[in-house]
Amino acid sequence: MKSNKKILVISHSLIIDSYRRLFQNISKKKEFNITLLTPLFWKEAGKWQFFKKNDDDKNMKIIRNIPLFLWLSKPLLNLTLIYPSIFYLILKKFDVIHIIEEPYSLTSFLVCLLSRFTNKDAKLLCFSAQNIKKNFPFPFSFFERFVINNCTIMLPLTEDISKVLRAKGSKKIHKIIPLTVNEIEGSKPLRNNLSGNIIRIGFA
Repeated sequence: MKSNKKILVISHSLIIDSYRRLFQNISKKKEFNITLLTPLFWKEAGKWQFFKKNDDDKNMKIIRNIPLFLWLSKPLLNLTLIYPSIFYLILKKFDVIHIIEEPYSLTSFLVCLLSRFTNKDAKLLCFSAQNIKKNFPFPFSFFERFVINNCTIMLPLTEDISKVLRAKGSKKIHKIIPLTVNEIEGSKPLRNNLSGNIIRIGFA
């Protein structure tokens, strides 16, 4: 009998319920055992948000950390985030570790580095939304190079982002995975009272 696939997902965006929808749906399948690691609070969509668990999260294990930062001002705030629980979670044997943080972030670097010693067989899936080739200062350039060279699969959002990663030396497998759309929230009427089958998929 096959054992369940153990999946660890790490992302500050998971504090928002709609961003957890994909994993909520996957967790309904008995063959997957999903653990989410997310901050207890985070500034998302222009305001501070606090994690609120709901019934759709019942099939997942959710670990909420008080976020620690090595730098308290933007733009380095997000890039120097540390999840304290990483240091014990990484000792557990996961089949897949999905990092939804940029490759040049401290979080992505720490997960990839620690996994080399504790989770060598885990598949590391690394997200990227960088559609412009940027040269980051040290240590972020080092973080990025290490991550794109040591992950198993890169998950760029678009083909253009994939090209940026290739230009930076990525030779790993690339799978284009666009952001998901919440059809339930997106199908609500727009504020300008337009009728019909109009779906809101973003904001400006």
